[in-house]
Amino acid sequence: MTDNRKPEDMIVYTRTGDKGKTSLYDTTNVYKDNIRVEAYGTIDELNSALGIAKHYIDDHKVQDLIHGIQRKLFDVGAELATEDTSILITRIEEDDVKFLEDTIDHYLQFLRRQIILLFQETIRKVHIFTLLGPFVVVLSVTL
Repeated sequence: MTDNRKPEDMIVYTRTGDKGKTSLYDTTNVYKDNIRVEAYGTIDELNSALGIAKHYIDDHKVQDLIHGIQRKLFDVGAELATEDTSILITRIEEDDVKFLEDTIDHYLQFLRRQIILLFQETIRKVHIFTLLGPFVVVLSVTL
């Protein structure tokens, strides 16, 4: 079965009343509290957050990485929104999962180092504040 729908043919309203149901990509009707609807909605929110993050990142390599992850998230969303996955052009494969896990591991090491450095700096500032705190309180009361 080939999907011949075009973006300009898609509408966002049906005027039929939904009675608490929605249609999946393959036109299967499910209740709006179906776990699939929740899951692809969550994936969509993640994709949006990544888009915002990508906007604020100057590193083109990281921007490209995020863009690639976003494209794969669209595939994940399509699989979640489709019971009959035979109609999909692309599917998430084991290699996609492995790539994402490896990427997370790589950047998690970087983040751990940054968190430790940030924590050490915070401890220094708290220590200085602890030493100067009483002086600041006395100074603010006298002013």
